[in-house]
Amino acid sequence: MSEIQKIKYALYKGIEKVRENVDILNKYNEFPVADHDTGINLYLTLEPIYESIEEFENFEKMLNSVSEMLSESSAGNRRNTF
Repeated sequence: MSEIQKIKYALYKGIEKVRENVDILNKYNEFPVADHDTGINLYLTLEPIYESIEEFENFEKMLNSVSEMLSESSAGNRRNTF
């Protein structure tokens, strides 16, 4: 398995774990607002990356794509807290 394949696999499995544990993450959400939506917000932020992992051809393209996707898909109260 190539290095990029290993990184893509780790990213895929990590996002999959977030998806599997959304309810647990929501349960422990208390700061800055106890709205219990951190798990779903985190998953919604990561979902476009999860759907695009196979398109990443090399490490540089993956970093650029992930950075852009995170900026575009971030969910939650980030605008209200910073």
